[in-house]
Amino acid sequence: MKNKFGKNDKLIFHATVSADVIACIYAVIGLLYGIVTIVNGALIESTETVLIGIFVILLVFIIVFVSWVFIKIFINMCCDIKLIRNKLYSIDNYYLNKMVAEKQSNIEMQANGIQDELNADLSQQNIQLANKIQQLKALKELLDSDIISDSEFEREKQKILSIENEQ
Repeated sequence: MKNKFGKNDKLIFHATVSADVIACIYAVIGLLYGIVTIVNGALIESTETVLIGIFVILLVFIIVFVSWVFIKIFINMCCDIKLIRNKLYSIDNYYLNKMVAEKQSNIEMQANGIQDELNADLSQQNIQLANKIQQLKALKELLDSDIISDSEFEREKQKILSIENEQ
């Protein structure tokens, strides 16, 4: 069967890019308008105008962000519907697969970065734990050799354990 939906697949692909660009444009316009309002308020020494400028900046960013999220959700929903439809009609999903692959690679890159951070943290914690164990073993040897008393041992042990808890 010929892919009569291919043109629409390209439109969804381009809609995702357009949503990002339009959101950025509106955010920049809102930011500039807010800055101009703040500067005008400062020049005429009007606290109300400065506050309005700050409010405009915050409001624009909130509206742009919320709108962008809803547009992205809608586009993803359309993409899912088209993937299902194309699968039913045995149609190639080139543009949709490309978009999904890019999203998956971004998610994988983020996951790998998080995993690397966790591994680094765990290895650092393992090194610290090994150092604490060595210190406690050395302290126990001093106690067994009667070089330090029980009270000194307990005091030093608490210092080592409290340092471990603080980190």
